[in-house]
Amino acid sequence: MRPRTASALALLLFITSGSVQSALAQSRSAEESLLARVKNGPMQKLGPWLANLYDEFRQAPNNATFETRNPVVKVRAGRVAVDLYANDPAALQAALTSLGATNVRAQGPLVSALVPVRALGDLAALPSLAFGDAALAVVRRAASQGDRRQPGRHQSGKRQRPCHRTR
Repeated sequence: MRPRTASALALLLFITSGSVQSALAQSRSAEESLLARVKNGPMQKLGPWLANLYDEFRQAPNNATFETRNPVVKVRAGRVAVDLYANDPAALQAALTSLGATNVRAQGPLVSALVPVRALGDLAALPSLAFGDAALAVVRRAASQGDRRQPGRHQSGKRQRPCHRTR
Protein backbone atom coordinates (compact mmCIF):
# COMPACT_ATOMS: atom_id res chain seq x y z
CA MET A 1 0.00 0.00 0.00
CA ARG A 2 1.25 3.43 -0.79
CA PRO A 3 1.84 5.85 2.09
CA ARG A 4 -0.74 8.29 0.79
CA THR A 5 -3.43 5.61 0.57
CA ALA A 6 -2.54 4.28 4.04
CA SER A 7 -2.81 7.75 5.62
CA ALA A 8 -6.12 8.41 3.85
CA LEU A 9 -7.46 5.08 5.13
CA ALA A 10 -6.28 5.86 8.68
CA LEU A 11 -7.95 9.27 8.53
CA LEU A 12 -11.19 7.73 7.30
CA LEU A 13 -11.19 5.17 10.12
CA PHE A 14 -10.51 7.89 12.69
CA ILE A 15 -13.38 10.06 11.46
CA THR A 16 -15.92 7.23 11.27
CA SER A 17 -15.01 5.82 14.68
CA GLY A 18 -15.80 9.20 16.27
CA SER A 19 -19.16 9.43 14.54
CA VAL A 20 -20.06 5.88 15.62
CA GLN A 21 -19.21 6.68 19.24
CA SER A 22 -21.27 9.86 19.18
CA ALA A 23 -24.19 8.00 17.60
CA LEU A 24 -24.01 5.40 20.36
CA ALA A 25 -23.90 8.13 23.00
CA GLN A 26 -27.00 9.78 21.52
CA SER A 27 -28.94 6.51 21.48
CA ARG A 28 -28.87 6.13 25.29
CA SER A 29 -32.14 5.94 27.17
CA ALA A 30 -33.01 8.56 29.77
CA GLU A 31 -32.11 6.15 32.56
CA GLU A 32 -28.74 5.32 31.00
CA SER A 33 -27.84 8.97 30.56
CA LEU A 34 -28.90 9.75 34.15
CA LEU A 35 -26.77 6.90 35.47
CA ALA A 36 -23.80 7.96 33.32
CA ARG A 37 -24.12 11.52 34.64
CA VAL A 38 -24.12 10.25 38.24
CA LYS A 39 -21.21 7.86 37.70
CA ASN A 40 -19.02 10.52 36.07
CA GLY A 41 -20.30 13.69 37.73
CA PRO A 42 -19.44 15.52 40.95
CA MET A 43 -21.77 13.28 42.99
CA GLN A 44 -20.09 10.04 41.89
CA LYS A 45 -18.84 9.27 45.42
CA LEU A 46 -22.38 9.29 46.79
CA GLY A 47 -24.12 7.13 44.22
CA PRO A 48 -27.45 7.46 42.44
CA TRP A 49 -29.81 7.60 45.44
CA LEU A 50 -28.17 10.60 47.06
CA ALA A 51 -27.36 12.27 43.74
CA ASN A 52 -31.01 12.04 42.73
CA LEU A 53 -32.09 13.36 46.14
CA TYR A 54 -29.71 16.32 45.88
CA ASP A 55 -30.90 17.14 42.34
CA GLU A 56 -34.50 16.95 43.53
CA PHE A 57 -33.64 19.27 46.46
CA ARG A 58 -31.94 21.84 44.21
CA GLN A 59 -34.92 21.89 41.84
CA ALA A 60 -37.51 22.19 44.63
CA PRO A 61 -39.35 25.53 44.70
CA ASN A 62 -39.07 25.79 48.51
CA ASN A 63 -36.05 24.14 50.09
CA ALA A 64 -37.25 24.92 53.62
CA THR A 65 -40.21 22.54 53.28
CA PHE A 66 -38.53 20.00 50.99
CA GLU A 67 -40.02 16.50 50.85
CA THR A 68 -38.70 13.86 48.49
CA ARG A 69 -40.97 11.88 46.17
CA ASN A 70 -38.79 8.80 46.63
CA PRO A 71 -40.37 6.46 49.24
CA VAL A 72 -37.12 4.55 49.79
CA VAL A 73 -34.93 7.50 50.85
CA LYS A 74 -36.26 8.97 54.08
CA VAL A 75 -35.74 12.68 54.73
CA ARG A 76 -36.68 13.92 58.18
CA ALA A 77 -36.29 17.54 59.24
CA GLY A 78 -34.18 18.20 56.15
CA ARG A 79 -31.70 15.41 56.95
CA VAL A 80 -30.96 12.05 55.35
CA ALA A 81 -29.24 9.04 56.94
CA VAL A 82 -26.01 8.09 55.15
CA ASP A 83 -23.49 5.26 55.40
CA LEU A 84 -20.01 6.32 54.34
CA TYR A 85 -16.59 4.74 53.83
CA ALA A 86 -13.73 7.05 54.76
CA ASN A 87 -10.20 7.49 53.46
CA ASP A 88 -9.50 9.32 56.75
CA PRO A 89 -12.20 8.58 59.38
CA ALA A 90 -11.17 11.34 61.83
CA ALA A 91 -11.12 14.00 59.11
CA LEU A 92 -14.46 12.81 57.72
CA GLN A 93 -16.09 12.95 61.16
CA ALA A 94 -14.81 16.50 61.70
CA ALA A 95 -15.97 17.56 58.24
CA LEU A 96 -19.42 16.02 58.77
CA THR A 97 -19.80 17.95 62.02
CA SER A 98 -18.82 21.19 60.28
CA LEU A 99 -21.41 20.47 57.55
CA GLY A 100 -24.13 20.26 60.21
CA ALA A 101 -24.43 16.48 60.43
CA THR A 102 -25.76 14.91 63.61
CA ASN A 103 -25.54 11.40 65.10
CA VAL A 104 -22.07 10.95 63.61
CA ARG A 105 -20.84 7.46 64.48
CA ALA A 106 -17.74 5.63 63.29
CA GLN A 107 -16.49 2.07 63.43
CA GLY A 108 -13.11 1.94 61.75
CA PRO A 109 -13.45 3.41 58.25
CA LEU A 110 -17.26 3.08 58.31
CA VAL A 111 -19.08 6.27 59.27
CA SER A 112 -22.82 6.88 59.55
CA ALA A 113 -24.59 10.18 60.14
CA LEU A 114 -27.69 12.27 59.56
CA VAL A 115 -26.59 14.82 56.97
CA PRO A 116 -28.55 17.91 55.86
CA VAL A 117 -29.74 17.42 52.28
CA ARG A 118 -28.44 20.90 51.42
CA ALA A 119 -24.88 19.72 52.32
CA LEU A 120 -24.77 16.64 50.05
CA GLY A 121 -22.87 18.51 47.33
CA ASP A 122 -20.21 19.59 49.84
CA LEU A 123 -20.06 16.06 51.25
CA ALA A 124 -19.36 14.60 47.80
CA ALA A 125 -16.39 16.96 47.38
CA LEU A 126 -14.63 15.92 50.61
CA PRO A 127 -11.24 14.29 50.02
CA SER A 128 -11.64 12.22 53.22
CA LEU A 129 -14.67 10.45 51.71
CA ALA A 130 -14.04 7.34 49.61
CA PHE A 131 -17.71 6.59 48.85
CA GLY A 132 -21.11 6.53 50.49
CA ASP A 133 -24.77 5.84 50.02
CA ALA A 134 -28.11 6.51 51.62
CA ALA A 135 -29.18 4.31 54.50
CA LEU A 136 -32.29 3.09 52.74
CA ALA A 137 -35.59 2.74 54.54
CA VAL A 138 -37.12 -0.68 54.89
CA VAL A 139 -40.46 -0.68 53.09
CA ARG A 140 -42.63 -3.50 54.35
CA ARG A 141 -45.81 -4.74 52.82
CA ALA A 142 -48.50 -6.45 54.76
CA ALA A 143 -48.64 -10.21 54.46
CA SER A 144 -52.42 -9.95 54.29
CA GLN A 145 -54.96 -7.23 53.79
CA GLY A 146 -55.92 -7.11 57.43
CA ASP A 147 -58.43 -9.92 57.19
CA ARG A 148 -59.24 -10.85 60.77
CA ARG A 149 -61.78 -13.53 60.19
CA GLN A 150 -63.29 -15.40 63.03
CA PRO A 151 -62.84 -19.16 62.95
CA GLY A 152 -65.80 -20.88 61.34
CA ARG A 153 -66.84 -17.87 59.31
CA HIS A 154 -66.45 -17.12 55.62
CA GLN A 155 -64.84 -13.88 54.40
CA SER A 156 -68.30 -12.51 53.76
CA GLY A 157 -69.10 -12.93 57.45
CA LYS A 158 -71.59 -15.75 56.94
CA ARG A 159 -71.28 -18.86 59.04
CA GLN A 160 -69.61 -21.77 57.24
CA ARG A 161 -71.10 -25.21 57.27
CA PRO A 162 -68.85 -28.07 58.16
CA CYS A 163 -67.58 -30.17 55.28
CA HIS A 164 -69.09 -33.36 56.69
CA ARG A 165 -72.53 -33.90 58.13
CA THR A 166 -72.98 -35.43 61.50
CA ARG A 167 -76.18 -37.28 62.45
